[in-house]
Amino acid sequence: MVSKRFGFVFGDIGGTKMAVPLRDYLTNLGHEVKFAVDGNGKGADVLKEAKINFEVFFGLSQVDFTRFIKDVDLMFIGTCATALELEIEFANNLLRYPYGEMEYDHIPVVLGADGLFNHGLKKWQAVMADYWLAITEGHAQTIRALRPDFSPDKVIFAGQPAFDVAMDLIPRKEEIRSQRRIELEMQNKKAILWWSTGLGEIIKEDVEMVKAVISALPQNAVFMPRFHPKLEDTVRKGYINEIRTEIVEHCRANKVQLVFDDVTRKIPSEELCLAVDGIFSVTCTEDVKNTMMGGPLVVHLMGPVVREFYEEEWGLKPPYYFPDVLGKESLLVIHPNDIANTLSLALRPETLKLLRKDWQPPKEKATVKVAETLLALVR
Repeated sequence: MVSKRFGFVFGDIGGTKMAVPLRDYLTNLGHEVKFAVDGNGKGADVLKEAKINFEVFFGLSQVDFTRFIKDVDLMFIGTCATALELEIEFANNLLRYPYGEMEYDHIPVVLGADGLFNHGLKKWQAVMADYWLAITEGHAQTIRALRPDFSPDKVIFAGQPAFDVAMDLIPRKEEIRSQRRIELEMQNKKAILWWSTGLGEIIKEDVEMVKAVISALPQNAVFMPRFHPKLEDTVRKGYINEIRTEIVEHCRANKVQLVFDDVTRKIPSEELCLAVDGIFSVTCTEDVKNTMMGGPLVVHLMGPVVREFYEEEWGLKPPYYFPDVLGKESLLVIHPNDIANTLSLALRPETLKLLRKDWQPPKEKATVKVAETLLALVR
Protein backbone atom coordinates (compact mmCIF):
# COMPACT_ATOMS: atom_id res chain seq x y z
CA MET A 1 0.00 0.00 0.00
CA VAL A 2 1.33 3.43 -0.98
CA SER A 3 1.77 5.74 1.99
CA LYS A 4 -0.51 8.79 1.97
CA ARG A 5 -0.09 12.18 3.61
CA PHE A 6 -3.03 13.72 5.44
CA GLY A 7 -3.42 17.26 6.71
CA PHE A 8 -5.75 17.62 9.72
CA VAL A 9 -7.13 21.03 10.74
CA PHE A 10 -9.00 21.45 14.02
CA GLY A 11 -9.94 24.16 16.48
CA ASP A 12 -11.42 23.06 19.76
CA ILE A 13 -11.58 20.07 22.09
CA GLY A 14 -14.45 18.04 20.60
CA GLY A 15 -13.14 17.91 17.06
CA THR A 16 -9.57 17.29 18.10
CA LYS A 17 -10.60 14.39 20.34
CA MET A 18 -12.24 12.87 17.27
CA ALA A 19 -9.02 13.25 15.29
CA VAL A 20 -6.65 11.56 17.76
CA PRO A 21 -7.80 7.91 17.36
CA LEU A 22 -8.13 8.52 13.63
CA ARG A 23 -4.55 9.74 13.42
CA ASP A 24 -3.34 6.74 15.44
CA TYR A 25 -5.12 4.32 13.12
CA LEU A 26 -3.74 5.92 9.97
CA THR A 27 -0.16 6.18 11.24
CA ASN A 28 -0.26 2.54 12.37
CA LEU A 29 -1.02 1.69 8.73
CA GLY A 30 2.07 3.61 7.65
CA HIS A 31 0.44 6.87 6.56
CA GLU A 32 1.48 10.37 7.65
CA VAL A 33 -0.74 12.84 9.49
CA LYS A 34 0.13 16.41 10.39
CA PHE A 35 -1.99 18.81 12.41
CA ALA A 36 -2.80 22.50 12.11
CA VAL A 37 -4.55 23.82 15.23
CA ASP A 38 -6.34 27.12 15.80
CA GLY A 39 -4.50 29.09 18.47
CA ASN A 40 -7.81 30.54 19.67
CA GLY A 41 -9.17 27.12 20.63
CA LYS A 42 -8.23 24.38 23.06
CA GLY A 43 -7.50 21.63 20.57
CA ALA A 44 -3.80 22.00 21.29
CA ASP A 45 -4.41 20.78 24.86
CA VAL A 46 -5.80 17.50 23.51
CA LEU A 47 -2.80 16.96 21.25
CA LYS A 48 -0.35 17.81 24.02
CA GLU A 49 -1.97 15.23 26.28
CA ALA A 50 -1.79 12.67 23.45
CA LYS A 51 1.87 13.63 22.80
CA ILE A 52 1.18 14.43 19.14
CA ASN A 53 3.13 17.11 17.27
CA PHE A 54 1.18 20.01 15.77
CA GLU A 55 1.45 23.55 14.43
CA VAL A 56 -0.49 26.41 15.99
CA PHE A 57 -1.91 29.12 13.73
CA PHE A 58 -3.34 32.51 14.65
CA GLY A 59 -4.86 33.29 11.28
CA LEU A 60 -3.54 31.89 8.01
CA SER A 61 -1.11 33.61 5.67
CA GLN A 62 -0.80 32.45 2.06
CA VAL A 63 2.80 31.46 2.77
CA ASP A 64 1.84 29.26 5.73
CA PHE A 65 -1.09 27.81 3.83
CA THR A 66 1.02 26.85 0.81
CA ARG A 67 3.73 25.39 3.04
CA PHE A 68 1.31 23.29 5.10
CA ILE A 69 -0.51 21.73 2.14
CA LYS A 70 2.69 20.86 0.26
CA ASP A 71 2.71 17.11 -0.51
CA VAL A 72 -0.63 16.56 1.29
CA ASP A 73 -2.92 14.06 -0.44
CA LEU A 74 -6.12 14.91 1.46
CA MET A 75 -7.25 17.57 3.93
CA PHE A 76 -9.53 16.50 6.77
CA ILE A 77 -11.02 19.57 8.42
CA GLY A 78 -13.14 19.75 11.56
CA THR A 79 -16.36 21.74 11.79
CA CYS A 80 -16.12 23.15 15.30
CA ALA A 81 -18.79 25.37 16.79
CA THR A 82 -16.07 27.47 18.43
CA ALA A 83 -12.51 28.22 17.30
CA LEU A 84 -13.60 27.58 13.72
CA GLU A 85 -11.85 30.38 11.84
CA LEU A 86 -8.72 28.42 10.91
CA GLU A 87 -10.81 25.47 9.72
CA ILE A 88 -12.88 27.76 7.51
CA GLU A 89 -9.82 29.57 6.15
CA PHE A 90 -8.20 26.31 5.10
CA ALA A 91 -11.40 25.04 3.46
CA ASN A 92 -12.01 28.30 1.63
CA ASN A 93 -8.41 28.58 0.43
CA LEU A 94 -8.47 25.03 -0.89
CA LEU A 95 -11.74 25.44 -2.78
CA ARG A 96 -11.69 29.11 -3.76
CA TYR A 97 -9.72 28.63 -6.96
CA PRO A 98 -10.32 26.50 -10.07
CA TYR A 99 -8.23 23.36 -10.36
CA GLY A 100 -4.63 24.09 -11.24
CA GLU A 101 -4.87 27.88 -10.95
CA MET A 102 -2.51 27.98 -7.97
CA GLU A 103 0.78 26.23 -7.37
CA TYR A 104 -0.90 23.00 -6.25
CA ASP A 105 -3.23 20.45 -7.79
CA HIS A 106 -6.66 20.12 -6.24
CA ILE A 107 -6.54 18.35 -2.89
CA PRO A 108 -9.72 16.59 -1.71
CA VAL A 109 -11.32 18.50 1.15
CA VAL A 110 -13.32 16.42 3.64
CA LEU A 111 -15.25 18.02 6.49
CA GLY A 112 -15.69 16.01 9.67
CA ALA A 113 -18.28 16.35 12.42
CA ASP A 114 -17.79 16.02 16.16
CA GLY A 115 -21.41 16.99 16.88
CA LEU A 116 -24.81 16.78 15.22
CA PHE A 117 -25.49 20.48 14.69
CA ASN A 118 -22.37 22.38 13.71
CA HIS A 119 -23.22 22.08 10.01
CA GLY A 120 -26.12 24.45 10.66
CA LEU A 121 -24.00 27.37 11.85
CA LYS A 122 -24.24 30.29 9.44
CA LYS A 123 -20.47 30.32 8.92
CA TRP A 124 -20.42 26.63 8.01
CA GLN A 125 -23.38 27.03 5.66
CA ALA A 126 -21.16 29.26 3.51
CA VAL A 127 -18.32 26.72 3.28
CA MET A 128 -17.95 24.18 0.49
CA ALA A 129 -16.01 20.94 0.46
CA ASP A 130 -15.69 17.82 -1.64
CA TYR A 131 -17.24 15.61 1.04
CA TRP A 132 -18.93 15.92 4.42
CA LEU A 133 -18.79 13.04 6.90
CA ALA A 134 -21.83 12.52 9.13
CA ILE A 135 -22.11 10.82 12.53
CA THR A 136 -25.35 8.93 11.86
CA GLU A 137 -27.55 8.36 8.83
CA GLY A 138 -30.09 10.71 10.40
CA HIS A 139 -27.35 13.32 10.72
CA ALA A 140 -26.47 12.83 7.05
CA GLN A 141 -30.10 13.43 6.13
CA THR A 142 -30.21 16.72 8.05
CA ILE A 143 -27.03 17.93 6.32
CA ARG A 144 -28.49 17.03 2.91
CA ALA A 145 -31.74 18.83 3.77
CA LEU A 146 -29.95 21.98 4.92
CA ARG A 147 -27.33 21.92 2.16
CA PRO A 148 -29.04 21.06 -1.14
CA ASP A 149 -25.99 22.53 -2.89
CA PHE A 150 -24.12 19.38 -1.76
CA SER A 151 -24.63 16.33 -3.95
CA PRO A 152 -26.37 13.75 -1.68
CA ASP A 153 -23.67 11.14 -2.32
CA LYS A 154 -21.02 13.58 -1.09
CA VAL A 155 -22.52 13.46 2.44
CA ILE A 156 -21.29 10.16 3.87
CA PHE A 157 -22.35 8.44 7.09
CA ALA A 158 -19.09 7.39 8.76
CA GLY A 159 -19.53 7.85 12.53
CA GLN A 160 -17.62 9.73 15.22
CA PRO A 161 -14.29 8.15 16.31
CA ALA A 162 -14.41 9.71 19.78
CA PHE A 163 -17.61 7.74 20.44
CA ASP A 164 -15.95 4.35 19.90
CA VAL A 165 -15.33 3.97 23.63
CA ALA A 166 -19.08 3.56 24.05
CA MET A 167 -19.14 0.54 21.72
CA ASP A 168 -17.02 -1.46 24.14
CA LEU A 169 -19.68 -0.98 26.84
CA ILE A 170 -22.63 -2.32 24.84
CA PRO A 171 -22.12 -6.03 25.68
CA ARG A 172 -21.92 -5.15 29.40
CA LYS A 173 -24.47 -2.36 29.65
CA GLU A 174 -26.93 -4.22 31.90
CA GLU A 175 -24.12 -5.25 34.24
CA ILE A 176 -22.76 -1.69 34.27
CA ARG A 177 -26.22 -0.28 34.99
CA SER A 178 -26.74 -2.62 37.94
CA GLN A 179 -23.30 -1.98 39.44
CA ARG A 180 -23.53 1.80 39.16
CA ARG A 181 -27.05 1.95 40.61
CA ILE A 182 -25.86 -0.04 43.65
CA GLU A 183 -22.85 2.24 43.97
CA LEU A 184 -25.08 5.34 43.85
CA GLU A 185 -27.64 3.74 46.23
CA MET A 186 -30.58 4.16 43.88
CA GLN A 187 -31.53 0.55 43.04
CA ASN A 188 -35.23 1.07 43.74
CA LYS A 189 -35.57 4.73 42.77
CA LYS A 190 -36.22 6.63 39.57
CA ALA A 191 -33.08 8.53 38.58
CA ILE A 192 -32.77 11.45 36.18
CA LEU A 193 -29.56 12.87 34.74
CA TRP A 194 -29.36 16.44 33.41
CA TRP A 195 -26.53 17.63 31.18
CA SER A 196 -26.66 21.42 31.13
CA THR A 197 -25.93 23.42 28.03
CA GLY A 198 -22.69 25.38 27.90
CA LEU A 199 -24.22 28.17 25.81
CA GLY A 200 -24.76 31.41 27.68
CA GLU A 201 -27.55 32.46 25.33
CA ILE A 202 -29.86 29.61 26.38
CA ILE A 203 -28.73 28.45 29.84
CA LYS A 204 -31.37 30.47 31.71
CA GLU A 205 -34.22 28.69 29.91
CA ASP A 206 -32.41 25.36 30.25
CA VAL A 207 -32.36 25.81 34.03
CA GLU A 208 -36.04 26.77 34.14
CA MET A 209 -36.98 23.76 32.04
CA VAL A 210 -35.05 21.34 34.24
CA LYS A 211 -36.57 22.87 37.37
CA ALA A 212 -39.93 21.94 35.87
CA VAL A 213 -38.58 18.39 35.46
CA ILE A 214 -37.61 18.32 39.15
CA SER A 215 -41.08 19.58 40.13
CA ALA A 216 -42.66 16.71 38.19
CA LEU A 217 -40.48 13.96 39.70
CA PRO A 218 -41.95 11.58 42.27
CA GLN A 219 -40.78 12.20 45.83
CA ASN A 220 -37.50 10.50 46.73
CA ALA A 221 -36.51 10.29 43.08
CA VAL A 222 -32.84 10.96 42.35
CA PHE A 223 -31.71 13.98 40.34
CA MET A 224 -28.14 14.25 39.07
CA PRO A 225 -27.08 17.56 37.49
CA ARG A 226 -23.93 17.93 35.41
CA PHE A 227 -22.94 21.53 34.74
CA HIS A 228 -21.06 22.41 31.58
CA PRO A 229 -17.66 23.88 32.55
CA LYS A 230 -17.81 26.40 29.68
CA LEU A 231 -20.53 28.31 31.58
CA GLU A 232 -17.76 29.95 33.58
CA ASP A 233 -16.59 31.52 30.30
CA THR A 234 -19.83 31.93 28.35
CA VAL A 235 -21.72 33.57 31.24
CA ARG A 236 -19.44 34.65 34.09
CA LYS A 237 -17.14 33.30 36.76
CA GLY A 238 -19.09 31.77 39.59
CA TYR A 239 -22.21 31.16 37.50
CA ILE A 240 -22.16 27.40 38.03
CA ASN A 241 -22.35 27.93 41.79
CA GLU A 242 -25.31 30.26 41.28
CA ILE A 243 -27.37 27.70 39.37
CA ARG A 244 -26.15 24.95 41.69
CA THR A 245 -27.77 26.87 44.56
CA GLU A 246 -31.02 27.16 42.57
CA ILE A 247 -31.06 23.42 41.94
CA VAL A 248 -30.35 22.58 45.60
CA GLU A 249 -33.24 24.73 46.80
CA HIS A 250 -35.62 23.37 44.19
CA CYS A 251 -34.78 19.74 44.95
CA ARG A 252 -35.19 20.35 48.68
CA ALA A 253 -38.59 21.97 48.13
CA ASN A 254 -39.73 19.01 46.01
CA LYS A 255 -38.23 16.32 48.27
CA VAL A 256 -36.01 15.04 45.47
CA GLN A 257 -32.69 13.42 46.36
CA LEU A 258 -29.74 15.26 44.84
CA VAL A 259 -26.49 13.60 43.76
CA PHE A 260 -23.97 16.24 42.78
CA ASP A 261 -21.19 16.10 40.24
CA ASP A 262 -18.47 15.75 42.88
CA VAL A 263 -19.80 12.16 43.11
CA THR A 264 -20.86 11.53 39.51
CA ARG A 265 -17.61 12.82 37.98
CA LYS A 266 -15.89 9.77 39.44
CA ILE A 267 -17.98 7.65 37.05
CA PRO A 268 -17.31 7.67 33.27
CA SER A 269 -20.03 9.69 31.58
CA GLU A 270 -21.11 6.77 29.37
CA GLU A 271 -21.62 4.53 32.41
CA LEU A 272 -23.47 7.27 34.27
CA CYS A 273 -25.94 7.52 31.39
CA LEU A 274 -26.55 3.77 31.50
CA ALA A 275 -27.29 3.93 35.24
CA VAL A 276 -30.25 6.33 35.09
CA ASP A 277 -33.86 6.09 33.93
CA GLY A 278 -33.94 9.22 31.81
CA ILE A 279 -31.52 11.80 30.42
CA PHE A 280 -32.56 15.43 29.96
CA SER A 281 -30.60 18.02 28.00
CA VAL A 282 -30.93 20.50 25.19
CA THR A 283 -28.41 18.24 23.52
CA CYS A 284 -24.90 17.07 24.29
CA THR A 285 -22.24 14.60 23.25
CA GLU A 286 -23.20 12.26 26.07
CA ASP A 287 -26.81 11.85 25.03
CA VAL A 288 -25.74 11.08 21.45
CA LYS A 289 -23.41 8.35 22.68
CA ASN A 290 -26.12 7.03 25.00
CA THR A 291 -28.60 6.64 22.16
CA MET A 292 -25.93 4.94 20.07
CA MET A 293 -25.49 2.42 22.92
CA GLY A 294 -29.24 1.79 23.09
CA GLY A 295 -29.24 3.34 26.56
CA PRO A 296 -31.99 5.03 28.61
CA LEU A 297 -34.43 7.43 27.02
CA VAL A 298 -33.27 10.95 26.13
CA VAL A 299 -35.61 13.95 26.39
CA HIS A 300 -34.46 17.12 24.63
CA LEU A 301 -35.45 20.35 26.39
CA MET A 302 -36.37 22.61 23.49
CA GLY A 303 -38.16 25.66 24.88
CA PRO A 304 -38.97 28.76 22.80
CA VAL A 305 -35.66 30.51 23.52
CA VAL A 306 -33.68 27.42 22.54
CA ARG A 307 -35.73 26.91 19.37
CA GLU A 308 -35.24 30.52 18.33
CA PHE A 309 -31.50 30.25 19.00
CA TYR A 310 -31.15 27.06 16.97
CA GLU A 311 -33.18 28.49 14.11
CA GLU A 312 -31.50 31.90 13.97
CA GLU A 313 -27.93 31.09 14.94
CA TRP A 314 -27.58 27.47 13.86
CA GLY A 315 -29.79 27.47 10.80
CA LEU A 316 -31.78 24.45 11.99
CA LYS A 317 -35.43 24.52 11.03
CA PRO A 318 -38.10 22.19 12.41
CA PRO A 319 -38.22 19.24 12.22
CA TYR A 320 -34.44 19.03 11.67
CA TYR A 321 -33.36 19.90 15.21
CA PHE A 322 -32.52 16.39 16.34
CA PRO A 323 -31.90 13.35 14.13
CA ASP A 324 -32.72 11.03 17.05
CA VAL A 325 -36.16 12.62 17.46
CA LEU A 326 -36.78 12.39 13.72
CA GLY A 327 -35.78 8.74 13.92
CA LYS A 328 -38.20 8.17 16.84
CA GLU A 329 -35.38 7.22 19.20
CA SER A 330 -35.79 10.14 21.65
CA LEU A 331 -38.44 12.57 22.91
CA LEU A 332 -38.71 16.34 22.59
CA VAL A 333 -40.45 18.78 24.93
CA ILE A 334 -41.06 22.37 23.81
CA HIS A 335 -42.81 24.01 26.78
CA PRO A 336 -42.54 23.70 30.58
CA ASN A 337 -46.26 22.89 30.73
CA ASP A 338 -45.61 19.72 28.72
CA ILE A 339 -42.83 18.41 30.95
CA ALA A 340 -44.92 16.48 33.49
CA ASN A 341 -46.65 14.43 30.80
CA THR A 342 -43.41 13.90 28.87
CA LEU A 343 -41.59 12.81 32.03
CA SER A 344 -44.35 10.35 32.87
CA LEU A 345 -44.15 8.94 29.35
CA ALA A 346 -40.35 8.77 29.43
CA LEU A 347 -40.26 6.80 32.69
CA ARG A 348 -42.57 4.05 31.44
CA PRO A 349 -40.61 0.90 30.50
CA GLU A 350 -42.88 0.34 27.50
CA THR A 351 -41.87 3.73 26.05
CA LEU A 352 -38.19 2.83 26.07
CA LYS A 353 -39.00 -0.58 24.61
CA LEU A 354 -40.98 1.05 21.78
CA LEU A 355 -38.32 3.65 20.95
CA ARG A 356 -35.52 1.08 21.04
CA LYS A 357 -37.32 -1.62 19.03
CA ASP A 358 -35.25 -0.95 15.90
CA TRP A 359 -31.98 -0.25 17.72
CA GLN A 360 -28.95 -2.09 16.44
CA PRO A 361 -25.38 -1.77 17.77
CA PRO A 362 -22.89 -0.21 15.35
CA LYS A 363 -21.35 -2.86 13.12
CA GLU A 364 -17.87 -1.38 13.16
CA LYS A 365 -15.96 1.26 15.03
CA ALA A 366 -16.15 4.76 13.59
CA THR A 367 -12.36 5.14 13.71
CA VAL A 368 -12.03 2.33 11.17
CA LYS A 369 -14.94 3.53 9.05
CA VAL A 370 -13.76 7.16 8.90
CA ALA A 371 -10.14 6.16 8.21
CA GLU A 372 -11.11 3.75 5.44
CA THR A 373 -13.43 6.40 3.98
CA LEU A 374 -10.60 8.94 3.88
CA LEU A 375 -8.28 6.42 2.26
CA ALA A 376 -10.91 5.65 -0.37
CA LEU A 377 -11.31 9.37 -1.14
CA VAL A 378 -7.61 10.03 -1.73
CA ARG A 379 -7.11 10.60 -5.44
